Amino acid sequence: HPTELMNLTNLKLSLLFTLSYVIKIYNMSKSMDPEPQIAEAHTYCFVVYVPVTHLEAVKLAMFQVGGGRDSQGLYDQCCWHTQGIMQFRPLHGSTPAMGNVNQVEYVDEAKLEMFVLGKYVQIVKEAMLKAHPYQQPAYFCFKNVI
Repeated sequence: HPTELMNLTNLKLSLLFTLSYVIKIYNMSKSMDPEPQIAEAHTYCFVVYVPVTHLEAVKLAMFQVGGGRDSQGLYDQCCWHTQGIMQFRPLHGSTPAMGNVNQVEYVDEAKLEMFVLGKYVQIVKEAMLKAHPYQQPAYFCFKNVI
């Protein structure tokens, strides 16, 4: 019957759509892996939010281990930073560097961005974490596509 054939075709299309959606979600979750594989030869953009009071110390720590260098070795200590206001509320169990538990805090912060060669990404991250005043700094690193 034509109606049964049409229902079967719709069911197949529905299953294909659902399967493709599940595959997309799976691939997205794989690409959002917090510790992606870093290729040494690639350039990455490392971004971290830092209280303005600690900006110079965090920059220096990152620069000292290879952050902010161009891929041809012609420049170093290259970065970009913009200022903004960070809002957060420390919860029970936290040990905030600023503010009080269960109270919203506002801090003048800088968004610090710099290019990092793949071979330096891990040590730049470690230096940033050591120099940063926060228990859990907000940062991310992504592959530069240029």
